[in-house]
Amino acid sequence: MTGPKPDPDPTVPVDSEKPLRAPLTPGQYPPGTIVAGRYNIASVLGAGGMGEVYRAEDTKLGQTVALKFLPPARVRSAVLLARLHDEVRLGRQVSHPNVCRIYDINEWGEAHFLAMEYVDGEDLARLLRRIGRLPLDKAVEIARGTASGLAAAHTKGIIHRDLKPANVMIDSDGQPRITDFGIALGIHEADFAVNAGTPAYMAPEQLDGRPASVQSDVYSLGLVMYEIFTGRPAFSGETVAEIRRAQMARVAAPSSMIKDIDPAVDKLILRCVDRDPALRPQSAREVIAALPGGDPIAAALAAGQTPLPRAIAAAGTEGSLSRSAAWSWLGAIAALTMAFLFISSQHSMLISEGMTKPPMLMEERARDLLLSLGIAPQLHRATGFNSNARYLAWIVRHDHSPSRWRRLTRGPATLTFWMRQSASQLTPLAPISAPTIDDPPLAENQEATTLVLDSQGRMVSLAAYPVSAPPRAPDWRALLAAGGLDPASLSPAAPLATPPVFADVRAAWTGHYRGDDTPIRIEAAMRAGAPVFFEVTGPWSDDANAGELPFQTHALDLFINTMLVGLAAFASVLTWRNTRARRGDRQGTLRMGLLVFALRFTAGMAGGDHRLSFDHELTLVEAALMRALLVAGLYMVLYSALEPYVRRHWPDRVIAWSRMLRGNLRDPMVGRDILIGIAAGLLHALLALMSAWLPAQITNLPPGVPHIPELAAMAGVRFGVAGLAEGAVRGMFSGLGGVVLLVALSIVLRRRALAGAGFFLVLLAAIFLAKPELSALPFFVASLGLATAVILRGGLLVLVVMETVFYWFYHYALPLMPGGWNAAVFSIPLLLLAVLALFTFRTALGGQPALKAGLLDD
Repeated sequence: MTGPKPDPDPTVPVDSEKPLRAPLTPGQYPPGTIVAGRYNIASVLGAGGMGEVYRAEDTKLGQTVALKFLPPARVRSAVLLARLHDEVRLGRQVSHPNVCRIYDINEWGEAHFLAMEYVDGEDLARLLRRIGRLPLDKAVEIARGTASGLAAAHTKGIIHRDLKPANVMIDSDGQPRITDFGIALGIHEADFAVNAGTPAYMAPEQLDGRPASVQSDVYSLGLVMYEIFTGRPAFSGETVAEIRRAQMARVAAPSSMIKDIDPAVDKLILRCVDRDPALRPQSAREVIAALPGGDPIAAALAAGQTPLPRAIAAAGTEGSLSRSAAWSWLGAIAALTMAFLFISSQHSMLISEGMTKPPMLMEERARDLLLSLGIAPQLHRATGFNSNARYLAWIVRHDHSPSRWRRLTRGPATLTFWMRQSASQLTPLAPISAPTIDDPPLAENQEATTLVLDSQGRMVSLAAYPVSAPPRAPDWRALLAAGGLDPASLSPAAPLATPPVFADVRAAWTGHYRGDDTPIRIEAAMRAGAPVFFEVTGPWSDDANAGELPFQTHALDLFINTMLVGLAAFASVLTWRNTRARRGDRQGTLRMGLLVFALRFTAGMAGGDHRLSFDHELTLVEAALMRALLVAGLYMVLYSALEPYVRRHWPDRVIAWSRMLRGNLRDPMVGRDILIGIAAGLLHALLALMSAWLPAQITNLPPGVPHIPELAAMAGVRFGVAGLAEGAVRGMFSGLGGVVLLVALSIVLRRRALAGAGFFLVLLAAIFLAKPELSALPFFVASLGLATAVILRGGLLVLVVMETVFYWFYHYALPLMPGGWNAAVFSIPLLLLAVLALFTFRTALGGQPALKAGLLDD
């Protein structure tokens, strides 16, 4: 066997004065050498500035591997060695047919070596020296494979930095395999060795001493492609200075040497080797798409076929944002968040009610009040918050003044805190849920008490089963004082209400709430002098006078339920047909089901009623598992119904979603769509919030109903976490349900534009059935336009993220109340949104630096 042939373009540190050729030492380890007690050296494969490569037999696993021994200078520094280990950890994540796998880094005496996949073939540099340029069809195939391997590395956050023909092996099947990640870097790492690489294949910014980026690898890819198609390098020179001068000159177009080259390839290569990184293709995926035959989706559609799921995920569509666009979206997210928080602080029910006391203090107030009324504490207790929608609807119907919501701070209670206590266990009918004010229903003669307080700690209602005690005289004044009522301002009336337990004396009063003109009625009852019943009511308690709140109408409920039943039936039929025809992305459906299962199970466990009882916890876990399985199954049916149709007719709308399901969270398109979806979700929530607040600020119209978030989150952090998990599940359902509706309309109406118009009209019908105030209608129409634009133009991932963020903020984000007692719950959606926005902002850049090079230089 002959010795290793020198690498004509060794990887060496850049020095503009020294020649590029580096002396090479012969192989240090002869055949038969046993390395690290495991690897049997068979032959020398090559040597270069970055080390020697040997073919060896792994005696432990019985397979052939390649061992690359690193130069002592590379591993002498503890810092460089630590970074090398980090690079190997990154490199091991890349699993792609066009990438040579890195197995491990090992230490043997003073030597360090990489164990890599052995590729039986020859490197591209030797092949080109041996046969000259490749045939055009083969050159396209090699270029596409090399770009695919590079894109796989970039997706995992790795920049190669030393791509050249010598580092591309052509295997026995004629396919390219990128090798030698020995100086690769993570995209987000500081470039600690900017002057390492092969000067003849380095981008201008690398030669200038600036950090490498994805566009630097694209530049090197362009030089490799130039050589593949023309058979000669784009630049030549003996020193770095000569290389720089050659780069300054205009590169000769490949078409000037190869007359029959595809014009698209000619243009693509020149774009890749542009001196300005911003003018190059923004990723290797964009290079793949620009090569002839680089769009398998278009090819499948042209052939009348449905693109395969893996073709959708691997589509050459790039999707990264320009630096200015990414910053614009991030700025929009920040501005929309600030606007939402400001309006929420001005027009939230929690602020209007003046809920200044945290749940712990409200519970303490409830216990003290019961003791003052002679009601002893009991072993089992549950607490929560409620809102009086009937009273709000009565205000909307009867008070049209601009200041109508000021009565919430002085009138009857709208937001209430309740506490239930019982001598026996409070087990809800749904064991996964925490007890509510109505669940479990109390049995007759059960020793239990239900107390409701307003936001100021005044009693609103009481239902108590009296514990045996000596009889005493009824003290109606104490009962009215507990409700913050002045007996002198009330008039006695005939009792009308029937107490929930036996009482031997009843009383009633009518009047107006203190400091307010709202008429009220008080019903009370006692047994042996102990209070068993108390309730403050008003005209809103009569169904005939209450009316309905916007978006809580019976007509809307009927419409939504009818739509859900219809879509479920339609989805079931489509799923059955797709299953029989073996259409569908089974792997993607399963992954989506697992995601929904995890979110639903998290919501069930975090929001469940936990107790110090093994049997109860086991029941809770079982119930959470069953509900999560049921919900995941429903979502899988929806996805199985819509996915094949969307993949057939709108494949570009599920590319990012497919990549996300396959775990490619660093893909620029995934980052872009999530970033846009966050902004759209915040805008959606802001429009809903502004619909009730803004018209009253610019006109004399009465303000709409204050925003009422999900009150369960007020109970604590774990309930806030449960709300966010549930919000993600609801967001996915809204997204999937919206696409199923669009698919149904597309099948009926046959045209995409008509289906989009139908989608808008269906949502508009729901809005009118919700009976919003006229001043709010423009905001809801704008929201419908946003949803329609997203579903038609944004794609499934943007739609799901938009709906998820909407639920997170509009339903689960609590405004920061006076005293900041809810700061922990308040911060959860904000922190989650900030982390997600920053991560996807960085990902959407596709490896570009966030700031323009030199912007922060002195």
